[in-house]
Amino acid sequence: MTGKGASASILGVLLMAFLATGCGGPTVRLAAKREAFLSPNIAQVKVIAVPPLAGKTAQDKTWGEALSNKLNTWLLENFRRFPKAPRLVDRGYIEQVMEEQGITAAGIADKATAVKLGKLVQADAIVGGSVLSVISETIKSTRYGSSVSRKAVVMPDLKLLDVETIDILESTSVIQEQDFFGSVPETFRKAIEKVALQFGEKIVRSPTEIYKLKFAGWQGGEVKEGNTFADVHDYEAAAEKYEAAAEKDENNHVAWYNLGLVRLLHNKCQAAKECFDKALNIKVDKKYAKARSILKKELQAGGQVTFRRATREEIEDWESEREIEHYGE
Repeated sequence: MTGKGASASILGVLLMAFLATGCGGPTVRLAAKREAFLSPNIAQVKVIAVPPLAGKTAQDKTWGEALSNKLNTWLLENFRRFPKAPRLVDRGYIEQVMEEQGITAAGIADKATAVKLGKLVQADAIVGGSVLSVISETIKSTRYGSSVSRKAVVMPDLKLLDVETIDILESTSVIQEQDFFGSVPETFRKAIEKVALQFGEKIVRSPTEIYKLKFAGWQGGEVKEGNTFADVHDYEAAAEKYEAAAEKDENNHVAWYNLGLVRLLHNKCQAAKECFDKALNIKVDKKYAKARSILKKELQAGGQVTFRRATREEIEDWESEREIEHYGE
């Protein structure tokens, strides 16, 4: 075989060899989780009121009340973790005062009305705002016909107001969408829970940062076997393979880097740092530098931080927070 035929054959063999070795190692999402702490914006707040919320329609009222109930419950549960956390005003007492004063849930969207209610129930801060809930439908045409995509859309405009200064201590103004996979009430309930969590975590903060890291590949032997284990999250077995590769060749920077990732996923920070340093001393690589930089940044931020593989729920929450469509700003 000569000419173009021979060249094509050689290229094909090279391509097959390239695919056989893989184009890199598996990807992992690393969670850096810190201990929860109270927002510094509520340092002087001793009593918080969470009244029922509403909007313009009966449906908005239903889901506004559901949102305030969920937020009230979430704050109550999380405040118990802190000896000096604010106290929540009894919900029944709030509703009694609202009835006596002729204040409606829809009226709390007005800042002055919310602050007035806060003073009446002797709170230092009050949650005010409104909720808009709609069902959106999108029709998509395909070669086989058309399909309808339905979403429950919750648009809250929530503010934690200082009763004395009327300052906004915390706020959220987002659009939360939830795909329909069941009944209308169930779908809205899931959207409401996400909104309550987003606003609640502005008051009781438990920050989790998610990082996308990639194991290094391009090698066979123990490193390739280790990557196979890492791909199915068997990091103990992966570590044994990377250690074996590093023992065979102490200049194997790929083995040291991959071992460092496993150590980090097991929250062994010092061991991870030593592995990353060894890899970078042998070869300067962006992946290696990124991993060491993340570790250094999180350790220097202060406080107790725990590293581990992120759960699917953590990844979804983290990504949704960065994809939220803000409005009214």
